[in-house]
Amino acid sequence: MDHEKSLAEYALGGTDDSLFVSKYQLQLPSKEVLQAQLDAERQRLESASKEGAS
Repeated sequence: MDHEKSLAEYALGGTDDSLFVSKYQLQLPSKEVLQAQLDAERQRLESASKEGAS
């Protein structure tokens, strides 16, 4: 095993693999898709906020 790979494995040892998960797209989503995602996230946050306040 080469030194650089060993060093990277040592540096990342024990970390949660899902920490580095990303979604890459070749093009930006449409305005409609972005708006739908924002609306869904807003609803999720508002619901979480209401549950936390009770």
